[in-house]
Amino acid sequence: MLLPVVASLLCLATSFLAPDQDGTATAPRSVQWMLPTDENQSVSGALLERWDKRSDDAQSDLEKFDVKLASANWLLSRQIAVPASRVLLGLATKSDLDQIGDALRAAQTRLDAADEFWAKVVKSGELADAHDSERAKNLDGLHIMHDAFKSLWPTDNIESDDRDEAMRNAANRLSTLLINDRMDVLAAAQLWQGYLYIERGKLDGALELWPKTLSPLSPPFSVNLYTRLIQCRTAVQKDHVYTAGVALLTNLEQSAIRRMSDAQMAVEAQATVAFVRRRLLANWRKKLSDEGELDRAAWCSQMVEKLDVDHDQGDGTVKLLALEFAAPDFVNLDRAILQLDEPPKRSPSTRIADDDAADMPAKDVTTSGENEDTDAGDDNDSHIENPGG
Repeated sequence: MLLPVVASLLCLATSFLAPDQDGTATAPRSVQWMLPTDENQSVSGALLERWDKRSDDAQSDLEKFDVKLASANWLLSRQIAVPASRVLLGLATKSDLDQIGDALRAAQTRLDAADEFWAKVVKSGELADAHDSERAKNLDGLHIMHDAFKSLWPTDNIESDDRDEAMRNAANRLSTLLINDRMDVLAAAQLWQGYLYIERGKLDGALELWPKTLSPLSPPFSVNLYTRLIQCRTAVQKDHVYTAGVALLTNLEQSAIRRMSDAQMAVEAQATVAFVRRRLLANWRKKLSDEGELDRAAWCSQMVEKLDVDHDQGDGTVKLLALEFAAPDFVNLDRAILQLDEPPKRSPSTRIADDDAADMPAKDVTTSGENEDTDAGDDNDSHIENPGG
């Protein structure tokens, strides 16, 4: 549980939570805390078009399946990573929710197609271990992630009770990914299962699921960092322990930079922790003001101003760290994108037809006026790429 850790930090927190002695405070400076802009939508659309064309050109159901699965994975992993980050940080706009909805609908279409192609592969017996293959597990994993996201951000009208049931089922299904050996799959399952608990009002369940906030960060850093941030925020929401929440985030901000070798990523990670701490301080300031504790409320204002000054990059902006991915890469997406530049694989039937043609006697081409030159023919063949790989 988080509470023992919180208790151990209370003494530390009180050492720097003294009220403003002279009662003076300045208004927070104007600083914009922002996530990076989304990937160019025209580039994203072009990539999806290339995947769809590759699927149309593929000559085997297995290759069609692989292409559809890769494009669905990319939509759930990369396309919604930034808008989902804004949701988790409380910065989401309508355009973010629209982008998530569009990506979920597009992913659903491709997963449905993958289901159809996979059923044909299984029926054909092309893969002896199809029912227990890695491809089958990846397909199931992407369905689980898609259903979790769709329950959080429904793409159609849904009653409150039905949405709650959908989130409950999605959280239960994510449990199957918590025993995965891959750290990226485990991290994503932990993050989203806990967030589903929070959306259902099950704060205790989320806090029990998540690791201790002060445990060392491990890869994937951004996903695990977001889990810690939401954990701190949830602890404050549950018990209204602003002092401990601010102290936990202060410690996390210092530890985040020590775990990351990428300097820019470390700076953005620190800023993201500071942003959540800033939000807590602003909420705490309002609570203290409402309770008439104006000196301590003024101290909160000073701390907010200090965070703005410390993290301002000189242009009035602070860049935050986005999730590396929303859903993990069940498919090797980098390789899948590179394969778009490779010629499509030929189906077994096409290769057999080519082999049969090779066994047929060559036509007499002397009527064309050219002499046969077997050496030249061999040399020409050496430059032909094998489209079947």
